[in-house]
Amino acid sequence: MSIPQKSPVRITIPAGKTAIVNFATNSSAKESFRITDSNGKEVCSGAGTGTGPKVQPSQTFVAEAGGIYKVSIDSYDTPNMILDSNSSMVSNGIVYAQSYLFISEDASDNDYNDTFLNISWFQNNG
Repeated sequence: MSIPQKSPVRITIPAGKTAIVNFATNSSAKESFRITDSNGKEVCSGAGTGTGPKVQPSQTFVAEAGGIYKVSIDSYDTPNMILDSNSSMVSNGIVYAQSYLFISEDASDNDYNDTFLNISWFQNNG
């Protein structure tokens, strides 16, 4: 069970892995996300508005040494409350893929349907 927490949230991605980022909005407010590395450098970001939901273009980035990232989800530059989960696909002790899923709440109705963000990586590329 996920406990709501205020943005940002910390995640780990192994160095050299390509992360695939998918983002969608379901709000008339401006929703945005930002992923930064351990030095505060932005590696991926996006913003949009729209209901239905409105899917934004996918993005990728390659994880650097250290692999620790902060994920921020905001509405009009105000941190959202986030519910998050992660899952891994493991066989014979090898993690072949991992996904982080975030949904956010930008107001007070507690519907947690304003932003959807998924970050996934695979063990092997190509």
